Amino acid sequence: VVGGESGPGARPMQPQWAGSLIAGCQTVGVPVFVKQLGTAWARAHGQPGKAGDPAGWPADLRVRQFPATGPAAR
Repeated sequence: VVGGESGPGARPMQPQWAGSLIAGCQTVGVPVFVKQLGTAWARAHGQPGKAGDPAGWPADLRVRQFPATGPAAR
């Protein structure tokens, strides 16, 4: 799970950091879920709250994968 900090004291998260984590996970076959870009990014880009709606993100960060579950995943 990848996400920027939220709340009044949130520190900025650079989109490149999320992109690097996504690429690394995809390289080794690990599902990755980008939860939010964080309060600082949201403010800087005119997004509400903590930028939890992927519709307002750069397209390459709109990744919400889930791990396999059930007997086949074991």
